[in-house]
Amino acid sequence: MQDVVLAHPDTLGDINSKLEVIDRYFGFSELQSGALEKCEANRICLTLEQTVNESLAEVENQTRILKIKIKQLEVDGLGEDEIEVIKFVFLNLCRQIGVSIQK
Repeated sequence: MQDVVLAHPDTLGDINSKLEVIDRYFGFSELQSGALEKCEANRICLTLEQTVNESLAEVENQTRILKIKIKQLEVDGLGEDEIEVIKFVFLNLCRQIGVSIQK
C-alpha cells in the first residue's frame, strides 16, 4: 500500500523513492489504456519538482551566504568596497531566481 501512495505524484515523500516506486506500480497496469502515458507524466512532474527543490535549496544557501557576508562586512560600518561586494552577491542571487534589477 505504501508503494501505491508513493507512486502518486501528488503525495508527499522523498522524490527519489517516488521515482523508484513509480515503475513498479505502473508495471502492474501495463494493459490498462493510458497507464504508460500516466506513468511518464508522473515521472516528468516528479523530475521537475526535484529540479525546483534543488534550485530553491541553492537560493536558500546563497541567501544564507549573503546574510553572513553582510554581518561580517558591517562590523566596522560599510564602506564603498563593502557595499559593492554586497551588491554583487545580491545581484547574482537576483539573477539566479530570475529577477532583473533596472537602474
